[in-house]
Amino acid sequence: MTFGDSLSDTGNAFLYTGGFYPANDLFTTLTFGGNIGLTIHHAVQNTAQSFAALASHGARHILVANLPDLGLTALGRSLGPVGSAQLSYLTDVYNAGLDQA
Repeated sequence: MTFGDSLSDTGNAFLYTGGFYPANDLFTTLTFGGNIGLTIHHAVQNTAQSFAALASHGARHILVANLPDLGLTALGRSLGPVGSAQLSYLTDVYNAGLDQA
């Protein structure tokens, strides 16, 4: 993420959606294996670093969109009730981490 010297000239309110990266990280870890807790931790940390970068360049108001419920995605539903519930739980853990960031 790159910015000019300051964002104050262009405004100071931003909507941060996080893109698809946290969801992709979770799906990749679940598909290919890995430490899901560490994946969530890194995703939250990366998002927090984006907030810090925006703030350091003058952003004063950042609206953060939570990750949507991954258990309700096509992949989540294809995993059956237990798999869908697990993805919903992981979504809740990620979003709770964002609340703390």
